Order: sequence, then C-alpha cells, then structure tokens
Amino acid sequence: MEVDDGRNASTAVAPVRHWLQGRPSKQTAIKDDNDKQHIMKNILKLTRFTVLAAASLAAAPAFAQEFNIDYRNPRGVPPAAYPAVAGPGVWNNPPGPAAFGPLLNLGGAPTAAGIVGAAIGAFSFDDPACPVPHSRLYEDGLVVGAPAGGGMFVVGPLVAGTYEVYTYAWAPGMPANVTQVSVLGSIDGAQNVGGAWPGWHWEGITYAHHTGIAVAAGGSIFIQLNASTPGSTPRLSGLQIRFDDGDHNNPNNPN
Repeated sequence: MEVDDGRNASTAVAPVRHWLQGRPSKQTAIKDDNDKQHIMKNILKLTRFTVLAAASLAAAPAFAQEFNIDYRNPRGVPPAAYPAVAGPGVWNNPPGPAAFGPLLNLGGAPTAAGIVGAAIGAFSFDDPACPVPHSRLYEDGLVVGAPAGGGMFVVGPLVAGTYEVYTYAWAPGMPANVTQVSVLGSIDGAQNVGGAWPGWHWEGITYAHHTGIAVAAGGSIFIQLNASTPGSTPRLSGLQIRFDDGDHNNPNNPN
C-alpha cells in the first residue's frame, strides 16, 4: 500500500517549491525562512560532527569509509548479503533527510562520516514487478523535491581519495517519473533515472553511477537530485559509496 508517493506534493509543499525554484512569495516568506533554518540546523549538526570527528581521519584505514545507505524502512532494510550494484555490506538506515551519523562501514564499524540532506516528504509503494530483496532498497525512500524542484545530500567527512557513487533514484509504480542526478566533481555529467522496473538493477533506469570524485582529507561528497521532466518529483531510495579503483565492470550491473 502506498504511504505517500508525492503525487500531491506540489500542493502540500508550495512554500518549499517557491524556495527551491527561487521564487518566494510574500505569503510563504515566513514559512520559507523556517524551512531554510530547519535545513541549515541539520547541516550545522553535521558540521559540528565533522569537527569533532576529523581528528580520527588520519588513523582511519582506507576501507573504513565505503558505505551502503538505504533510506527509510516501511518495505524493510536490505540484508548485509544484498549487494545491490556495488557489493554487499551493512546497510545504514537513516529514517529521513536530517543529519544522520556515524555511518557504519561495510563491516558494521562506526566511522567519522555522516550524511545530511533535504527532502519534502517520503514514499512507500509496492510495485508487483519489483521482488524481494530489491523491494527493500527501491520501494521506499524520500521525495526530494516538488515538481521542478530538487535537493542536495552531503556525505562526509571522508578520508582522502577518489570515490564513485551509486544513486538509487527509481520511482516504483511511476515509470514516467524521472530524477536527474549529478555529483559535484565527478568526471561524469548529470544522469537521468526513471522507467519501468527492468528486472534487475539498470543504469539510467533504477540508478545513476558517478565516478572519479576526488575528495581531500576531511572533505565531502555532494549529490544533487532534481526533477528531470515536467510533473516529476525527484526520488532517493539509497546510495552506495566506494573508493574508485577504475574498474567499473561490475557483475551486478547487467548493462
């Protein structure tokens, strides 16, 4: 059963839409300020966490900062054996876009990193075409923005290195809904995600893949999600973050 698929989000979150589109109205100015303050508080929480944790970065082993992240859990959380595209490991399960940390690495150990973002709602939808265990990743998550809107998610602080990011942004039951994903500093450009369930993970339909993201010690990864087509509302179900070794021939990606 669908909890909130965001189809009516444009009415419920008009103030957020004005802010995201850069066209605040007099009627929504106060609400817009409250929204901005709320998100800034979350970012400040992550910033304070970053300052406190930064001292541990030098001692952190390289493998310590690779993550699986699954937003919300009405449809369940993937087991550690579930690889998605990038590979198995413990799945972090933030309940929403607010600052969440510490993130657990693939082995379940806490790290210096956290995640924070912005969203206007949540969704949970049972798409009969998408079976377990895929449904646990894809069939619940965040409605990141209203139509023509968007939001950013930030992961850090990280150890220095080059990273790749898998962004799961498929909208179950809404094949016409398309989310555009971009990652700051990636050698890959913006990518669209959307369509009918293809039977497995599929780049450009169920997820976006960005590589070559150079991060300095204590830096962060910035992931931007926007509506790509009229009427679409950007979605985010989960993320996988890995060190980029240059080998992108992943056996879990059939295309």
